Amino acid sequence: MLHSDTIVEMVPKGFNKGTGIKEVCELLGCDVSETVAFGDSINDKEMLEVAGTSVVMGRAPEEVKNLGTIVTENLEDDGIWRACEKLNLF
Repeated sequence: MLHSDTIVEMVPKGFNKGTGIKEVCELLGCDVSETVAFGDSINDKEMLEVAGTSVVMGRAPEEVKNLGTIVTENLEDDGIWRACEKLNLF
């Protein structure tokens, strides 16, 4: 998968971050609806589609932002922390 002009991501055919979440949930005996995924680029697409709650970072492209349950601030502006607060994760 072409991530950007300078980054290429390679994964085995038929696998992606979404299939990874499903596999971990199966191993742990939990439902995928209980998961929270954080992403910022198109290589996170399947993960954001699969997760119960999808958090997209503020600097992400619009096509990725459209996949999110919520869009948070940029990473440098404590986006992950702020999303966790919004979701009452602590």
